Amino acid sequence: MRIRSRLRMAAVLPCCCATLLLMAWAPMARAQAWVPGKRNGSVGFTYQQSKSSRLTSANSELDRFGEVIDRSLSLNVDYGLTDRWAFSASIPFTSNRYRGNDPHDPRPFPFLADQRFLDDGRFHDGWADWAAYLRYQWRAKPFLVTPYIGYSQPSRDYTFWAHSGAGSQQWALHLGVHLGGFFSPPRQNLYWQAAYDFSFLQPVSHRRVNRGVVSVGIGYYFTPRFNVQALIEHQNSYGDTINLPDDFSNPDGSPNIGNIIYHDQLAASRTTTASAGLGYRINDRYALFANYGRTLTAANAHIYDGIVTVGFNREF
Repeated sequence: MRIRSRLRMAAVLPCCCATLLLMAWAPMARAQAWVPGKRNGSVGFTYQQSKSSRLTSANSELDRFGEVIDRSLSLNVDYGLTDRWAFSASIPFTSNRYRGNDPHDPRPFPFLADQRFLDDGRFHDGWADWAAYLRYQWRAKPFLVTPYIGYSQPSRDYTFWAHSGAGSQQWALHLGVHLGGFFSPPRQNLYWQAAYDFSFLQPVSHRRVNRGVVSVGIGYYFTPRFNVQALIEHQNSYGDTINLPDDFSNPDGSPNIGNIIYHDQLAASRTTTASAGLGYRINDRYALFANYGRTLTAANAHIYDGIVTVGFNREF
């Protein structure tokens, strides 16, 4: 298989960063080390569905709080401005549902008058956070090095105080780098990818919590059209974080309403997620992909029992 062919196929591989959609970061937007080339690109759709029924505390104790089903359909665009510069963007439409005995109800809190009660056991639809990224393929040898910068922002004033909310209602500035490459013969069909993303999130209640994500993956082309890949990803939070549910109370025992309301934004979350997927190129323009992932370890965060992602891209 020629090097140019391999790089062309790798450019349309799906990002296996499943947790990005779950955390209001778009997987297509944080694109890969490969760039499509000048005036080339792709447009596609990604559908993702996940289920969570457990929440972990700071010491990883489990709490079965009910069941959240998150569904999203994302429109993704990737375009080569030059042979080294590329621009990508995405916006997801979400449909989420919570069923259980611990709904987030904003009605008892007068200062949350703009928040709707969503945890009523039904699916609630709406646009989530759009994202746009610019990346530069700095080096190609001995392996690809592609730094990037991105920005994401809520597309509307949606409800965040809900298990079934569309997101955390925060803008974010993303800085990171992608690495990748193919192995030398006789393992020339084997490739690897790695990435680090640091996100500066919008401060909440005069406090800022930022997040970093590191991922490492490997893949293999069985044929020029069919490949498989696996990825492991770890996320950590930094800054003015809180622990769940220890910091829900003040020193005098009274409830800390700010920490309770904004716990999704302020939690000292740590998660490790593993995923595996496959891709199939129908022809020179169309490619399909599917991916399955789940949470391995977590603290101050939801455990996802399953994350299913499917989609297709059309190159131009």
